Amino acid sequence: MTMADKKTQQKETEEMVTVKIPRDRNDPGDKYVCVGTRSWTIKRGVSVDVPACVAAQLRHEEAMQEERYAFEDKNAK
Repeated sequence: MTMADKKTQQKETEEMVTVKIPRDRNDPGDKYVCVGTRSWTIKRGVSVDVPACVAAQLRHEEAMQEERYAFEDKNAK
């Protein structure tokens, strides 16, 4: 089996998840996500199917942003 065949097989068996990146007036551009050596550009405001690893990366980014906001709020006093 060639490397290209392995990559095709991996993509076919990969779990897909539907995500929707909210539109943002401060950041109207598409959302760029990179996981390992693969990358995706996701249009804001549209539901799209992405591999589960992309959805996990987006959840992680959101959690880190919430943590940053909490830290900034705590230290603003």
